[in-house]
Amino acid sequence: MHRRDFLQTTSILTTGMFAGVKYPFTHSAENLSSDANGWRKLFPRMQKEVFLNAAGGTPLSRFSEHALDRYQDLWKYGRSEGRSDILGDTLQSIRAEFAALINANENEIALVSSTKEGEQIVLDSLNPWNDRGHLLTNVFHFAGSLHNYEGHRRNGRDVRIIRSDGWELDAERMVEAIDDSTRLVCVTLVSNINGRVEDVRPIVDKAHENGALVFADIIQATGIYPIDVDELGVDFAACSAYKWLYGPHGTGFFYVRDELQGNRLSDRLYPGHSRLRFAPWTKEGADEGLTFTPPSDARRYEPGHHNYIGYACTLAGLRFLKMTGVDTVQKYSCDLARQLRSLVDQDRFPCISPAEMTSPIIAFEKGDIDIMPALMDANIVISVSDRQFRVSPAIFNNEEDIDLLVRALNRV
Repeated sequence: MHRRDFLQTTSILTTGMFAGVKYPFTHSAENLSSDANGWRKLFPRMQKEVFLNAAGGTPLSRFSEHALDRYQDLWKYGRSEGRSDILGDTLQSIRAEFAALINANENEIALVSSTKEGEQIVLDSLNPWNDRGHLLTNVFHFAGSLHNYEGHRRNGRDVRIIRSDGWELDAERMVEAIDDSTRLVCVTLVSNINGRVEDVRPIVDKAHENGALVFADIIQATGIYPIDVDELGVDFAACSAYKWLYGPHGTGFFYVRDELQGNRLSDRLYPGHSRLRFAPWTKEGADEGLTFTPPSDARRYEPGHHNYIGYACTLAGLRFLKMTGVDTVQKYSCDLARQLRSLVDQDRFPCISPAEMTSPIIAFEKGDIDIMPALMDANIVISVSDRQFRVSPAIFNNEEDIDLLVRALNRV
């Protein structure tokens, strides 16, 4: 994509990452939050295939591509002609923009490479198995995390995983399982399996009553489901950016409640830069050792350098969400998911998602029916497993995409 292909938008996009950004369509920025066709044109992949798998990762957008181009120019040509602005803006703004998205403070946000890295920091620092303690979770937590916990269980640590009777799990089951030996509760706010939303608040309240802390995986919620960490009451949360935040792999965020930093969640790294205050770096005879000024906010949990080009792309995604509105994105995407639910033959493909849909992640049982040939013939991308398939429409999809999927399923 060349910059000459962009058309200048209105002055609403004249600050920060969007300063001078040019979009590949003539719609005004005011129409951007209400014109589905305008949204669709921001994602070139939609010209090539029917992509209905945002829960697996969103395609590269025009706005993130533009940020990538700007950062590559800095890398290729150096800092002259204002090219360093992209890095300065990213470093200055990325934590604050994400904090605003989840109603946190900037000093509560660290940059991590993935959701599981944030979760692992919690495990390493808390070590919930000390003093005969245990970790509690349920089967709707991320399968990669469950795999990690199963490894700990097989090594003799107390891990308790609450199983469901079907495709839902009452929060009371989790609440009842919390006791004085519970040290850490780990939940997924929005399930990648079927889009169910965990009723987090009663779990948090019971955990805190018993002295336990709560970690939330928010990767399938952030950017598509409104989040207020104060209202949720969670102590820690983490997400990657490559799904609903329109960023790439290798970028993510870690929330740590301010009062827990450096005490309940102890430091395990001490990022910073020491100056050597002894000879030969200083004058002869002086020996003041090494300077030591580690971060006093959530940056204390960061290792050092980051995927700056990735965060430049992610910052563009955060600003797109800020401009468009998470509520708008959620309503639009959920409406498409409801349309799909109403059209799929549920005698053949029973829906396993909650009836009240506040997430656009919707899943169906398929049994032994092989739907892949029909999907490939129609050039449709969804998530298909052994016994189920999952659809996750996003801001770049439209009703025609849903109709094409339904027609493909009807041909099976």
